[in-house]
Amino acid sequence: MTAEVLPFPSHRRSSYIARQAARMLSDPEERSRQRCLAHQLEVQAKTMARKGITSDRVARDLAGLAAAIELAVTQLQSQQGDVA
Repeated sequence: MTAEVLPFPSHRRSSYIARQAARMLSDPEERSRQRCLAHQLEVQAKTMARKGITSDRVARDLAGLAAAIELAVTQLQSQQGDVA
């Protein structure tokens, strides 16, 4: 029997996503926000690679993680009234 490793189990990633979104939102400069996101994704990619997760799975999961963080940023902005 084989099992698939889930790099970002949903029950563990929600707090990580919220923290990253809050961190990104605390920086008013969009360019800096994108650098922060890129850095976090790079850290996660290295961690997953070190754990033996295949590169195609890493790419898929990072795309999903990036989308989730961007969505969380947008949600925080709308809650704060920053989005028109």
